[in-house]
Amino acid sequence: EDDDDDEDFDEEFDGLGIMSDMTRSAVKKAKRKKRGDADSAKGSTVYFYRFETFGKVADKDWVVALPDGERVLGCATGREWGAVITSRRLLRLFTTAGIQGPVIWIPGEPVTVVGRGRFVAVVYHRSLSPMQDGTQLLGYSLIDGINGNTIAAGELSSISPGASLTWAGFTDVCALSVMDSDGMLSMLARSPSSDNCSSDTMGHWIPMLDTVGLKKSTSDSFWPVEVYGGKLVCVPLRGGKEYPDPVRRPVTTTLPLRIPMAKGLTVKSGPLDEVSVRGNIALNQQKVLNDYLCNLGEADADALEEEYVQMSAQVDKITLKLFMQIVRTGKVERALDLIQRLHLEQSYDIAIQAADRVGHRKLSDRIEE
Repeated sequence: EDDDDDEDFDEEFDGLGIMSDMTRSAVKKAKRKKRGDADSAKGSTVYFYRFETFGKVADKDWVVALPDGERVLGCATGREWGAVITSRRLLRLFTTAGIQGPVIWIPGEPVTVVGRGRFVAVVYHRSLSPMQDGTQLLGYSLIDGINGNTIAAGELSSISPGASLTWAGFTDVCALSVMDSDGMLSMLARSPSSDNCSSDTMGHWIPMLDTVGLKKSTSDSFWPVEVYGGKLVCVPLRGGKEYPDPVRRPVTTTLPLRIPMAKGLTVKSGPLDEVSVRGNIALNQQKVLNDYLCNLGEADADALEEEYVQMSAQVDKITLKLFMQIVRTGKVERALDLIQRLHLEQSYDIAIQAADRVGHRKLSDRIEE
Protein backbone atom coordinates (compact mmCIF):
# COMPACT_ATOMS: atom_id res chain seq x y z
CA GLU A 1 0.00 0.00 0.00
CA ASP A 2 2.87 2.36 0.81
CA ASP A 3 4.49 1.64 -2.56
CA ASP A 4 1.28 2.58 -4.37
CA ASP A 5 1.06 5.82 -2.38
CA ASP A 6 4.70 6.59 -3.22
CA GLU A 7 3.96 6.15 -6.92
CA ASP A 8 0.95 8.49 -6.63
CA PHE A 9 3.14 10.97 -4.79
CA ASP A 10 5.83 10.78 -7.46
CA GLU A 11 3.26 11.29 -10.21
CA GLU A 12 1.79 14.26 -8.35
CA PHE A 13 5.09 16.08 -8.17
CA ASP A 14 6.69 14.62 -11.30
CA GLY A 15 8.38 17.23 -13.45
CA LEU A 16 8.41 19.94 -10.79
CA GLY A 17 11.97 19.21 -9.81
CA ILE A 18 11.72 21.54 -6.85
CA MET A 19 12.31 19.09 -3.96
CA SER A 20 15.49 17.40 -2.85
CA ASP A 21 15.49 13.67 -2.09
CA MET A 22 15.59 14.44 1.65
CA THR A 23 12.61 16.78 1.43
CA ARG A 24 10.74 14.32 -0.72
CA SER A 25 11.35 11.56 1.87
CA ALA A 26 10.17 13.80 4.73
CA VAL A 27 6.95 14.69 2.93
CA LYS A 28 6.26 11.04 2.19
CA LYS A 29 6.69 10.17 5.91
CA ALA A 30 4.35 13.01 6.90
CA LYS A 31 1.77 11.76 4.44
CA ARG A 32 1.95 8.22 5.84
CA LYS A 33 1.65 9.54 9.42
CA LYS A 34 -1.42 11.57 8.48
CA ARG A 35 -3.01 8.46 6.98
CA GLY A 36 -2.10 6.42 10.07
CA ASP A 37 -3.64 9.04 12.39
CA ALA A 38 -6.82 8.90 10.34
CA ASP A 39 -6.94 5.11 10.65
CA SER A 40 -6.37 5.21 14.42
CA ALA A 41 -9.23 7.69 14.78
CA LYS A 42 -11.61 4.96 13.71
CA GLY A 43 -12.95 2.63 16.41
CA SER A 44 -12.23 -1.09 16.55
CA THR A 45 -14.53 -3.56 14.85
CA VAL A 46 -15.83 -6.48 16.91
CA TYR A 47 -16.60 -9.74 15.08
CA PHE A 48 -18.56 -12.45 16.90
CA TYR A 49 -18.78 -15.96 15.44
CA ARG A 50 -21.32 -18.39 16.90
CA PHE A 51 -20.97 -22.13 16.49
CA GLU A 52 -24.66 -22.90 16.92
CA THR A 53 -27.99 -21.21 16.22
CA PHE A 54 -31.65 -22.16 16.00
CA GLY A 55 -32.24 -19.39 13.46
CA LYS A 56 -30.85 -18.83 10.00
CA VAL A 57 -27.20 -19.77 9.65
CA ALA A 58 -26.59 -16.58 7.68
CA ASP A 59 -27.75 -14.51 10.67
CA LYS A 60 -25.85 -16.26 13.47
CA ASP A 61 -22.72 -14.04 13.31
CA TRP A 62 -22.63 -10.30 13.93
CA VAL A 63 -20.29 -7.32 13.68
CA VAL A 64 -20.24 -3.99 15.55
CA ALA A 65 -18.02 -0.93 15.19
CA LEU A 66 -16.94 0.95 18.31
CA PRO A 67 -17.06 4.76 18.46
CA ASP A 68 -14.21 6.67 16.84
CA GLY A 69 -10.94 6.40 18.72
CA GLU A 70 -12.04 3.51 20.95
CA ARG A 71 -9.85 0.44 20.60
CA VAL A 72 -10.49 -3.10 21.87
CA LEU A 73 -7.78 -4.20 24.31
CA GLY A 74 -9.19 -7.60 25.26
CA CYS A 75 -12.18 -9.88 24.83
CA ALA A 76 -13.86 -12.77 26.62
CA THR A 77 -16.96 -14.89 26.25
CA GLY A 78 -19.09 -17.15 28.40
CA ARG A 79 -22.54 -18.72 28.44
CA GLU A 80 -24.88 -16.44 26.47
CA TRP A 81 -22.62 -13.36 26.57
CA GLY A 82 -19.52 -11.77 25.07
CA ALA A 83 -17.46 -8.83 26.33
CA VAL A 84 -14.67 -6.47 25.31
CA ILE A 85 -12.54 -4.05 27.33
CA THR A 86 -11.49 -0.90 25.52
CA SER A 87 -8.99 1.94 25.54
CA ARG A 88 -11.65 4.25 27.00
CA ARG A 89 -11.68 2.11 30.19
CA LEU A 90 -15.02 0.59 29.28
CA LEU A 91 -16.37 -2.92 29.63
CA ARG A 92 -18.89 -3.52 26.85
CA LEU A 93 -21.23 -6.50 27.24
CA PHE A 94 -23.17 -8.21 24.45
CA THR A 95 -25.51 -11.16 24.26
CA THR A 96 -24.38 -13.96 21.95
CA ALA A 97 -27.08 -12.85 19.51
CA GLY A 98 -25.55 -9.36 19.35
CA ILE A 99 -27.80 -7.35 21.68
CA GLN A 100 -25.72 -4.72 23.46
CA GLY A 101 -25.82 -4.95 27.23
CA PRO A 102 -24.56 -2.54 29.87
CA VAL A 103 -21.52 -0.36 29.17
CA ILE A 104 -19.55 -0.23 32.43
CA TRP A 105 -16.71 2.04 33.49
CA ILE A 106 -13.56 0.22 34.61
CA PRO A 107 -12.02 1.86 37.73
CA GLY A 108 -8.51 1.89 36.21
CA GLU A 109 -6.53 1.14 33.07
CA PRO A 110 -7.59 -2.39 31.99
CA VAL A 111 -5.09 -5.25 32.18
CA THR A 112 -7.13 -8.27 31.09
CA VAL A 113 -10.64 -9.73 30.93
CA VAL A 114 -11.64 -13.39 31.44
CA GLY A 115 -14.93 -15.27 31.60
CA ARG A 116 -16.66 -18.55 32.37
CA GLY A 117 -20.32 -19.47 32.67
CA ARG A 118 -22.27 -16.34 33.59
CA PHE A 119 -19.25 -14.57 35.00
CA VAL A 120 -16.78 -12.06 33.58
CA ALA A 121 -13.83 -10.65 35.52
CA VAL A 122 -11.87 -7.51 34.68
CA VAL A 123 -8.41 -6.87 36.12
CA TYR A 124 -7.21 -3.27 36.06
CA HIS A 125 -4.39 -1.05 37.32
CA ARG A 126 -5.12 0.65 40.63
CA SER A 127 -1.99 2.67 39.95
CA LEU A 128 0.21 2.80 36.87
CA SER A 129 3.22 3.05 39.19
CA PRO A 130 4.08 -0.18 41.03
CA MET A 131 5.15 -0.35 44.66
CA GLN A 132 8.75 0.42 45.57
CA ASP A 133 9.66 -3.25 45.31
CA GLY A 134 8.07 -3.50 41.85
CA THR A 135 4.83 -5.20 42.90
CA GLN A 136 1.94 -4.40 40.58
CA LEU A 137 -1.01 -2.59 42.15
CA LEU A 138 -4.09 -4.18 40.62
CA GLY A 139 -7.81 -4.39 41.26
CA TYR A 140 -10.57 -6.67 40.04
CA SER A 141 -14.29 -6.58 39.32
CA LEU A 142 -16.36 -9.77 39.12
CA ILE A 143 -19.49 -9.15 37.07
CA ASP A 144 -22.50 -11.10 35.82
CA GLY A 145 -21.93 -11.19 32.08
CA ILE A 146 -25.65 -11.31 31.28
CA ASN A 147 -27.20 -8.61 33.50
CA GLY A 148 -24.06 -6.57 34.26
CA ASN A 149 -24.44 -6.71 38.05
CA THR A 150 -21.23 -6.44 40.07
CA ILE A 151 -20.84 -9.54 42.23
CA ALA A 152 -17.51 -8.76 43.91
CA ALA A 153 -14.81 -6.11 43.58
CA GLY A 154 -11.66 -5.12 45.39
CA GLU A 155 -7.88 -5.20 45.42
CA LEU A 156 -6.05 -8.03 43.71
CA SER A 157 -3.83 -8.59 46.73
CA SER A 158 -2.48 -11.96 45.59
CA ILE A 159 0.62 -10.66 43.77
CA SER A 160 3.89 -11.75 45.39
CA PRO A 161 6.34 -8.99 46.43
CA GLY A 162 8.11 -7.65 43.34
CA ALA A 163 5.95 -9.76 40.99
CA SER A 164 3.40 -9.03 38.28
CA LEU A 165 0.27 -10.73 36.96
CA THR A 166 0.89 -13.40 34.31
CA TRP A 167 -2.46 -15.24 34.07
CA ALA A 168 -6.09 -14.98 35.12
CA GLY A 169 -8.99 -17.40 34.71
CA PHE A 170 -11.79 -19.27 36.45
CA THR A 171 -11.91 -22.68 38.12
CA ASP A 172 -14.51 -25.27 37.15
CA VAL A 173 -16.79 -23.82 39.88
CA CYS A 174 -16.31 -20.27 38.55
CA ALA A 175 -13.92 -19.08 41.27
CA LEU A 176 -11.61 -16.33 39.97
CA SER A 177 -7.95 -17.41 39.98
CA VAL A 178 -4.67 -15.70 39.09
CA MET A 179 -0.98 -16.56 38.79
CA ASP A 180 1.92 -14.14 39.20
CA SER A 181 5.41 -14.04 37.73
CA ASP A 182 6.76 -15.82 40.82
CA GLY A 183 4.62 -18.87 39.96
CA MET A 184 2.12 -18.44 42.81
CA LEU A 185 -1.43 -19.51 41.95
CA SER A 186 -4.14 -17.86 44.06
CA MET A 187 -7.93 -18.00 44.20
CA LEU A 188 -10.61 -15.55 45.27
CA ALA A 189 -12.38 -17.41 48.09
CA ARG A 190 -15.89 -16.16 48.78
CA SER A 191 -18.07 -17.31 51.67
CA PRO A 192 -21.67 -18.51 51.36
CA SER A 193 -24.29 -16.58 53.27
CA SER A 194 -26.46 -18.07 55.97
CA ASP A 195 -29.37 -17.31 53.64
CA ASN A 196 -30.01 -20.38 51.51
CA CYS A 197 -30.16 -18.50 48.22
CA SER A 198 -27.63 -15.71 48.54
CA SER A 199 -23.92 -15.18 49.08
CA ASP A 200 -21.92 -12.21 50.24
CA THR A 201 -20.05 -9.99 47.82
CA MET A 202 -16.81 -10.07 49.77
CA GLY A 203 -13.95 -12.47 49.46
CA HIS A 204 -10.26 -12.88 50.17
CA TRP A 205 -7.35 -14.19 48.13
CA ILE A 206 -5.81 -17.51 49.13
CA PRO A 207 -2.58 -19.04 47.76
CA MET A 208 -3.54 -22.41 46.27
CA LEU A 209 -0.25 -23.59 44.74
CA ASP A 210 3.36 -22.44 44.84
CA THR A 211 5.01 -23.81 41.70
CA VAL A 212 8.53 -22.70 42.65
CA GLY A 213 9.30 -25.99 44.40
CA LEU A 214 8.05 -27.95 41.39
CA LYS A 215 10.59 -26.50 38.96
CA LYS A 216 13.56 -28.62 37.92
CA SER A 217 15.62 -25.47 37.36
CA THR A 218 15.22 -21.78 38.10
CA SER A 219 14.62 -21.04 34.40
CA ASP A 220 11.61 -23.39 34.20
CA SER A 221 8.02 -22.17 34.43
CA PHE A 222 4.45 -23.33 33.92
CA TRP A 223 2.02 -21.90 31.34
CA PRO A 224 -1.47 -22.07 32.92
CA VAL A 225 -4.40 -23.38 30.89
CA GLU A 226 -7.13 -23.81 33.51
CA VAL A 227 -7.85 -24.91 37.07
CA TYR A 228 -10.07 -27.96 37.06
CA GLY A 229 -10.90 -30.68 39.58
CA GLY A 230 -8.44 -29.40 42.18
CA LYS A 231 -5.55 -29.35 39.71
CA LEU A 232 -3.72 -26.77 37.63
CA VAL A 233 -3.70 -27.80 33.98
CA CYS A 234 -0.59 -26.24 32.43
CA VAL A 235 2.20 -26.53 29.87
CA PRO A 236 5.69 -27.02 31.39
CA LEU A 237 8.23 -24.62 29.86
CA ARG A 238 11.92 -25.42 30.02
CA GLY A 239 15.07 -23.44 29.43
CA GLY A 240 13.66 -19.98 30.06
CA LYS A 241 10.90 -20.14 27.45
CA GLU A 242 8.08 -17.70 28.14
CA TYR A 243 5.33 -19.38 26.12
CA PRO A 244 4.67 -22.68 24.29
CA ASP A 245 5.85 -23.19 20.72
CA PRO A 246 2.92 -21.98 18.57
CA VAL A 247 3.89 -24.34 15.76
CA ARG A 248 3.69 -27.53 17.81
CA ARG A 249 0.76 -28.85 19.78
CA PRO A 250 1.60 -28.23 23.46
CA VAL A 251 1.82 -31.15 25.88
CA THR A 252 -0.09 -30.36 29.06
CA THR A 253 0.38 -31.73 32.54
CA THR A 254 -1.61 -31.41 35.78
CA LEU A 255 -0.30 -30.15 39.11
CA PRO A 256 -2.41 -30.94 42.20
CA LEU A 257 -3.28 -27.86 44.21
CA ARG A 258 -1.52 -27.61 47.55
CA ILE A 259 -1.88 -24.64 49.88
CA PRO A 260 1.57 -23.64 51.26
CA MET A 261 0.85 -24.54 54.90
CA ALA A 262 3.28 -24.03 57.78
CA LYS A 263 5.07 -27.18 58.94
CA GLY A 264 3.99 -28.39 62.38
CA LEU A 265 6.91 -29.01 64.75
CA THR A 266 5.04 -30.00 67.91
CA VAL A 267 2.28 -32.02 66.22
CA LYS A 268 2.76 -33.56 62.79
CA SER A 269 -0.59 -33.85 61.03
CA GLY A 270 0.78 -34.78 57.62
CA PRO A 271 -1.00 -33.89 54.37
CA LEU A 272 -4.50 -34.36 55.83
CA ASP A 273 -4.49 -30.88 57.40
CA GLU A 274 -3.91 -29.18 54.04
CA VAL A 275 -6.42 -31.41 52.27
CA SER A 276 -9.03 -30.61 54.92
CA VAL A 277 -8.49 -26.85 54.62
CA ARG A 278 -8.54 -26.93 50.82
CA GLY A 279 -11.58 -29.21 50.79
CA ASN A 280 -13.56 -26.75 52.90
CA ILE A 281 -12.55 -23.87 50.63
CA ALA A 282 -13.64 -25.82 47.55
CA LEU A 283 -16.92 -26.71 49.24
CA ASN A 284 -17.59 -23.04 50.01
CA GLN A 285 -16.97 -22.03 46.40
CA GLN A 286 -19.41 -24.69 45.19
CA LYS A 287 -21.97 -23.38 47.69
CA VAL A 288 -21.45 -19.80 46.48
CA LEU A 289 -22.09 -20.88 42.88
CA ASN A 290 -25.13 -22.96 43.88
CA ASP A 291 -26.61 -20.07 45.85
CA TYR A 292 -26.17 -17.68 42.93
CA LEU A 293 -27.82 -20.03 40.44
CA CYS A 294 -30.58 -20.73 42.95
CA ASN A 295 -31.22 -17.03 43.43
CA LEU A 296 -31.56 -16.57 39.65
CA GLY A 297 -33.91 -19.53 39.36
CA GLU A 298 -31.55 -21.29 36.96
CA ALA A 299 -31.17 -24.47 38.99
CA ASP A 300 -33.23 -26.85 41.11
CA ALA A 301 -32.59 -25.90 44.74
CA ASP A 302 -33.37 -29.41 46.01
CA ALA A 303 -30.98 -31.03 43.52
CA LEU A 304 -28.23 -28.57 44.41
CA GLU A 305 -28.75 -29.18 48.12
CA GLU A 306 -28.51 -32.95 47.63
CA GLU A 307 -25.27 -32.51 45.70
CA TYR A 308 -23.92 -30.20 48.39
CA VAL A 309 -24.69 -32.71 51.16
CA GLN A 310 -22.80 -35.41 49.27
CA MET A 311 -19.78 -33.14 48.85
CA SER A 312 -19.98 -32.15 52.52
CA ALA A 313 -19.85 -35.82 53.52
CA GLN A 314 -16.66 -36.30 51.49
CA VAL A 315 -14.98 -33.25 53.03
CA ASP A 316 -16.11 -34.25 56.56
CA LYS A 317 -14.64 -37.70 56.02
CA ILE A 318 -11.19 -36.17 55.54
CA THR A 319 -11.62 -33.90 58.55
CA LEU A 320 -12.71 -36.85 60.73
CA LYS A 321 -9.59 -38.82 59.75
CA LEU A 322 -7.49 -35.87 60.89
CA PHE A 323 -9.59 -35.59 64.05
CA MET A 324 -8.96 -39.22 64.95
CA GLN A 325 -5.22 -38.83 64.40
CA ILE A 326 -5.12 -35.89 66.79
CA VAL A 327 -7.34 -37.56 69.40
CA ARG A 328 -4.98 -40.56 69.55
CA THR A 329 -2.12 -38.19 70.44
CA GLY A 330 -4.14 -36.79 73.34
CA LYS A 331 -4.30 -33.23 71.97
CA VAL A 332 -7.96 -32.79 72.94
CA GLU A 333 -8.10 -29.00 72.62
CA ARG A 334 -6.65 -29.19 69.13
CA ALA A 335 -9.20 -31.88 68.27
CA LEU A 336 -12.05 -29.69 69.57
CA ASP A 337 -10.93 -26.79 67.37
CA LEU A 338 -11.01 -29.08 64.35
CA ILE A 339 -14.69 -29.87 64.95
CA GLN A 340 -15.56 -26.41 63.62
CA ARG A 341 -14.78 -27.64 60.10
CA LEU A 342 -17.53 -30.27 60.12
CA HIS A 343 -20.77 -29.66 58.24
CA LEU A 344 -23.15 -32.59 58.84
CA GLU A 345 -24.88 -33.66 62.05
CA GLN A 346 -23.86 -37.25 61.35
CA SER A 347 -20.21 -36.18 61.29
CA TYR A 348 -20.56 -34.66 64.77
CA ASP A 349 -22.00 -37.95 66.05
CA ILE A 350 -19.04 -39.86 64.62
CA ALA A 351 -16.61 -37.48 66.32
CA ILE A 352 -18.37 -37.93 69.68
CA GLN A 353 -18.22 -41.73 69.39
CA ALA A 354 -14.54 -41.60 68.41
CA ALA A 355 -13.68 -39.48 71.46
CA ASP A 356 -15.61 -41.83 73.78
CA ARG A 357 -13.85 -44.92 72.38
CA VAL A 358 -10.43 -43.60 73.35
CA GLY A 359 -11.60 -42.42 76.78
CA HIS A 360 -11.80 -38.65 76.19
CA ARG A 361 -15.22 -38.09 77.75
CA LYS A 362 -14.57 -34.40 78.39
CA LEU A 363 -13.91 -33.92 74.69
CA SER A 364 -17.10 -35.69 73.67
CA ASP A 365 -19.08 -33.58 76.17
CA ARG A 366 -17.60 -30.38 74.69
CA ILE A 367 -18.54 -31.49 71.21
CA GLU A 368 -22.13 -32.16 72.29
CA GLU A 369 -22.35 -28.65 73.73
